Amino acid sequence: DGGVGSGTTPSHNYTFQGIFPVKLKVTDLDSGWRENAATHAEILRDEGQIRYQTQHRRKDGSTYDVELSIGALTGAQPRRVVIIRDVTARVRRTETIKRIERAKDAALEIFAGMETWDESALGRRVAELAAVLADSPLSYLCLFETARNGASLVSIFDTANTVATTVANDQRV
Repeated sequence: DGGVGSGTTPSHNYTFQGIFPVKLKVTDLDSGWRENAATHAEILRDEGQIRYQTQHRRKDGSTYDVELSIGALTGAQPRRVVIIRDVTARVRRTETIKRIERAKDAALEIFAGMETWDESALGRRVAELAAVLADSPLSYLCLFETARNGASLVSIFDTANTVATTVANDQRV
């Protein structure tokens, strides 16, 4: 019937009494349940268990990352056991690791290109990678010039344009 079992977590912000008198449904918690229900039911039927990651909806409407483990219990009265774990911290760690890997790959790419790229190509690529790594729509590359004791803008990357713009030497401040 799609009802939620007796265990709840503080992450939902629902109270036990708040769930059961109103018969909270899986679709109230799992924002992607409807799109994936047929696939999940097929896997559960074929394999007897399923584990997947999704987002659950709190009472206030905000979402957080969870992992669901669903198993079928057989016997006189077939039942399903659902274990829901908040995996927000694990997702953040994974995203951090991916960001570090992207930064490492970007540094290696720039290092490899230093021999063959001219200053403007290098500046454009550094600005593009900085925007990607920082998940920022805009990035700048400035070089410090010791002779002037100041910085000069070398390139600008705006994700709306998808290509970094090089600032010509005579335009640098």
